[in-house]
Amino acid sequence: MKQFIFLFLFSIGLTAQTKPKVKVYYRQVKNGYQLFVDNDEFCEVSVVLRLNLDNLKASTNRQATFVVPPKKTHFKLMDLHAIRQGGYSFSFNYNVYRGDVSKI
Repeated sequence: MKQFIFLFLFSIGLTAQTKPKVKVYYRQVKNGYQLFVDNDEFCEVSVVLRLNLDNLKASTNRQATFVVPPKKTHFKLMDLHAIRQGGYSFSFNYNVYRGDVSKI
């Protein structure tokens, strides 16, 4: 019985530690990009996004937190528009947390 309880608690701990099933991606559009997220979790998630922009302006702050509803696909985060003609590029990184971090 003790072994069963230990295994049960251990398995709960493992599932609680799994990485959220969230994907951030972009689509190129005329004069810029659009950023999207897919949340395959059964709970809302917070996506903390940080951008490095070259000749692009974001429709939000370069570092922003977005709360994404559960089981949501193609959730639009922001637009990136070219500032002037010529080349432009960007890179990003992000962290994902289960729940709404603004309520903490």
